[in-house]
Amino acid sequence: MAIYGAHTVAREIASAITSSKITNAAALVGMKGKEVGELLKTLILPVLALTLFVGIMVQPIALLNK
Repeated sequence: MAIYGAHTVAREIASAITSSKITNAAALVGMKGKEVGELLKTLILPVLALTLFVGIMVQPIALLNK
């Protein structure tokens, strides 16, 4: 069950940062194309850090459930 939870979290993180969702949200608030590109570049590091953090949290649980 822990692995399923980890997959769900990873899926939701990936879904939240898809370029289409960010582009749609940026268009809604009136951002231009170059600003959207900068936003995507800004978001990549926090998203990678969040993904790494979740992976580190789940690793011990996954090893215990083997």
